[in-house]
Amino acid sequence: MHVKFHQEFIVKEDHLDDLNHVNNIQYIKWIQEISSNHWKKLTYNNIYPFGYWVVRSHHIEYKKQAKINDIVTAETYIISAIGYTSTRHVNFYINNSNKICVKAKTDWCYLSKKDFSLIKIPNEVSRLFNKL
Repeated sequence: MHVKFHQEFIVKEDHLDDLNHVNNIQYIKWIQEISSNHWKKLTYNNIYPFGYWVVRSHHIEYKKQAKINDIVTAETYIISAIGYTSTRHVNFYINNSNKICVKAKTDWCYLSKKDFSLIKIPNEVSRLFNKL
């Protein structure tokens, strides 16, 4: 069982596309935001010089449409962190329902803080994920 991190978003007018539902790009922004906030929570008060995460790929499946003033709850969790990459799931729910409106799987690459080169995920990072 994966421990999940949650964050809520309220759909605003600037999140909408021409069809008046949340734009695909907005979901990518929310994926980035919740992923970053989850990472910050995991590394809070830790003095290890962590590197950076960059997106390698997104796979997003749209199932339902969120509209203006909907409350969208996002949940994220790490499913693997092996070698140079980590895989994170993000699921979005509308108005506290149990039905997923959007599901995403993102592969992230780990970069050195020193020179931004691709490096293997250090044990210190793996330990953070193993606590999940």
